Formats: sequence, structure tokens, C-alpha cells
Amino acid sequence: MKKLITILFISQSIYMQAQSVSTFEKLQLPPGGYLNASGEAVKSNFSSGNIRLPNIYETEYGGYWSAGWAYSNLKNDTVGGYTNLYSSFAAAGHQASVNYAVGQGGSILYTAGADAGDSIKGLYVTNSTYAALSMKNGDAFAKKFGGQTGNDPDYFALVFKAWKNGTLKNDSIVFYLADFRFANNALDYIIKNWTYVDLRALGKIDSLRMQLISSDTGFFGMNTPSFFCVDDIITTLDTADFENLPLVTGSYQNKSNAVLRKSYQSELAFFPSTYTVSEYGDYWSSGFAISSVFDTVTPGYGNLYTSFAGLGADSSIQYAISQNRSRVLIPTNILPIPHAKGMYVTNTTYAALSMKFGDAFAKKFGGPSGNDPDYLLLTVKAFLGGTQKADSVNFYLADFRNADNSKDYILNTWKWLNLTPLGLVDSLEFILSSSDNGAFGMNTPAFFALDNLTIDFSNLVNELQLLQAVKIYPNPATEKLFIDASDDLIHAVSLHDLSGRQLLEKSFNQASEISLQGIPAGLYLLKLQGEEKSVVKKIMIK
Repeated sequence: MKKLITILFISQSIYMQAQSVSTFEKLQLPPGGYLNASGEAVKSNFSSGNIRLPNIYETEYGGYWSAGWAYSNLKNDTVGGYTNLYSSFAAAGHQASVNYAVGQGGSILYTAGADAGDSIKGLYVTNSTYAALSMKNGDAFAKKFGGQTGNDPDYFALVFKAWKNGTLKNDSIVFYLADFRFANNALDYIIKNWTYVDLRALGKIDSLRMQLISSDTGFFGMNTPSFFCVDDIITTLDTADFENLPLVTGSYQNKSNAVLRKSYQSELAFFPSTYTVSEYGDYWSSGFAISSVFDTVTPGYGNLYTSFAGLGADSSIQYAISQNRSRVLIPTNILPIPHAKGMYVTNTTYAALSMKFGDAFAKKFGGPSGNDPDYLLLTVKAFLGGTQKADSVNFYLADFRNADNSKDYILNTWKWLNLTPLGLVDSLEFILSSSDNGAFGMNTPAFFALDNLTIDFSNLVNELQLLQAVKIYPNPATEKLFIDASDDLIHAVSLHDLSGRQLLEKSFNQASEISLQGIPAGLYLLKLQGEEKSVVKKIMIK
């Protein structure tokens, strides 16, 4: 008996193609660009007393504070512009204290909560220097308050909106940070000193949003810089004065010490990457980056993401850069365990030029005489089921150990590294070692480039027999998948994403019309379970 089910066979199944090659070409990159796990939003909080202040920092475009709160002890009340974003116009905290908070328009703060009997009695506010000098003098984006005559009825105000148990309260309070609406221009003002705002009318709350409004608006919204300063938030439980927050004198903190982790996928291999965001700078801290940068002449850390071969393997556009001890992962929770067949490797420009000429940290390979027996060695170690296997593969990215110096080399082309001696694997670790070491470890830059990592499934091709009487269609699928097979051949069907996460599972006699409702477009793995064997097929959903 045969059943009709809607699903589809992609002809390029894991077994028909016999291997998965990580070429990195499908990962979207601008020409001459790279991916290093940055670009994610760092969401964090800092607290003072019972007040919690959320903060968001974006790591794209060099990094910037994008929403919420920062805290500062800067005292600059004379320099205008965005470069002086974190100074209060009062040139200190309230009552000449050291620390205070800087908020963006729309920032939210959280109290201990209405259930704890907490409410905000009041707080002290002032302008940021950036906003104040923009209103006082005008700038490239915003007008001078009052205009040329001084008579324009300009204003800049904070609107306090309160929440209790997740519900917006009807009450709100407005406080003017600048007000030029008076008939008598002598009364116009831009707040400079810390000024108390009484918030007792808001009652018991669990959060407070501070929205900025201005008379100076344009096509993209408010032109006035959307920043203000807060200190000494007085609640019924305590006072948030921000003095508990550690800061170097004359500095600010607009991000947390956060670590971002993501994984780049190329075919059936995953390349994890870690990006660290800290007060000391943001940097790619471990794992892999994906690159299409082709600069083979610029030395130093600023040219970290370039292969010394100038292109990817086989003159492709994209390739991966690996740090020391990076590990590539192969999901085997639904896939059969494969062999690692091999990959192409070469030096990065950063490491190669360091070895060729030396730099501030590392020596010139061969030394002044050219006779020093230097080397940069890549060791590939294999893991299976979380356990390191005994076998490993070594490859010299640079070798100056030859008696004949004319045979010394620093690799500048892509070379195939045979990994078949490692056997079955579910992860590979790449370890770099060098002859040039110091008190803090290896001096040679610990990076190399790789491309076309090939994972071999050819030992499992015989399982195709399971599919001889099976039809899977359509391809690509949209709302449903169908399978045509005998009951005694297939017993269960399951759908997984490429990381192996199961999205649905059905016994075969229930599998007529598998609904794809709610499953996003993309490439997936369809597992067909037989009595003794199973096979996995790629399917495309659009």
C-alpha cells in the first residue's frame, strides 16, 4: 500500500552529493568586508540603589550607544557637539558629586516595584552640554533657540510617564529643560543647574519613561539633541546617586563588559565566533571571522581579515579567518557522523608580514642571519562525542628549519590539507604554535585563513537504497510536503533546521499532508526513519 504525502526531495541530498563543502560564498558580505560576530546589540543594565537603568550599545560601524542610559563623571560645559555627549551642563553631579546618569529620549528606569511599596518622590535633572550648547548657539542640525530675533517660542521638555504592573498610568509630568515661550525674552532660559522635579503625583510605580519633546523638529523628528542628565533619584526606599558605579576620573561608561557569541554556517558546518564589548575597546576575541578582504601588502593588526593568497581558494571571493584554538562544529544529532576530508589553508596577511619583516611584538623569521629555525605550525585535532581523538594532523604555515635557507617559506598560496587520517569527527580544533614565544605566549600573530572545508559522507551512500521506492515533492515546498512510500519502508518523518533542532515529527501513517504552516523560508533537513536505517534529505521551503 502506498500513501501520498506532500514533501520534496532535493536532488542534491547529503548522500547524493556525498560531501558538504564549506565555501563561505553564501554568507552575505559587501565587497572587501568581513563578519566577526559584531553587529549585535549589547543589552545591559546598571543599578544604583533600587533603581535599574537599561542600556543598549550597538557594535556596528565602530560601536555606539544607541538607547537607554550611560553614566559619567565628565565636567566639560564648554565644548559643543556630539563628541561631548556625556557631560552635564552643570559641570558635575548634583551638589558637586562625582557621578551622574545621562539619558536618551525614551529611556526607561525601573524601581523595586509597586508591590514593594516603592514610588519615586523626585529626582534632579539638568541639560547635557551637547543639548544645551546646541540650543544656545545652534549647530548643523538644530536651530538656535529663540531664532535670530530671540522671539521664537522654542522649548525643550522632559515628559515623565509612569507604569504600574505593566500598565501605563494616566498621570504624567512635564518639566521644561529650556523655555523660550515668554513674552519677555529676559525670562527665557536653558537649564544649567541641577533642578529638582517632584514626582510624588505619579504614586506607586514600577517603571518610568522619560520622553523628550522639542519645538525644533524636522523631517526625521526632533532636531534638538535628545539627551539629558539625571542624579539623586529619591524613592520611598532609598536614593540612587550613582556614586557606587566605578569610573576612572574624567570618563564615562556607555556599555557593559559583554560577550557576543554567534555561529556562521556554511553548508553543514558551524563556525562559532565571539566578539567582546568592554570599556577598554571592542574586539573579535575568539573563533572565526568570514572575509572578502584582499589586502596583501598592509602589515599590522588593522589588516587582520585578509588571506595572504589575495583571494579565497580557487579564486573564490569569501573565506574564513581562524584564531588560535578555534573549533568548527558538525551537528550529528540527526546527521550521520562524517569523515573530515580536508580543507585549503594559507596565512593571513597580518601573520605573514609579521613573520617576513618582524614587528613591535614578533621577530623576523630566520633572524638577522636568516638561519634561525623558526616555524608557524597548524595542528588540527579531532573530536568525537565530546572526546578528543588520539589522531591529529600537522601543517607548517611557515618553516625556516631547513639547512638550505632557499627552502625556507612563508605560505602565500592556498594549500590542500588532507584530514582523512582523523576518521569520523563531529568537531575539529585548530591549534597554532610558533618558535617565537615570550612571557605571554606566542609572539607570532595567531591567525590563519581557511576555505573549502570538506566533510565526507561517502561511507554512507549505501543508505540510498532506503530511498529507492520513495518520492518526496514539491521542491521548493510552500505550505505542505508530500511523500510517496510504502508503509513498511518508512516509519517516521521529522523536519529539522540546519543546526539539528527538531521542528516537527510524525509517524509515517500520519504523515499524509505535513503542514509547513509557521515555518520560515529556508533550507531544512528531512529525516526519513526506516526499520534499521534512516536518511536525511535537504528540502527547501519558500
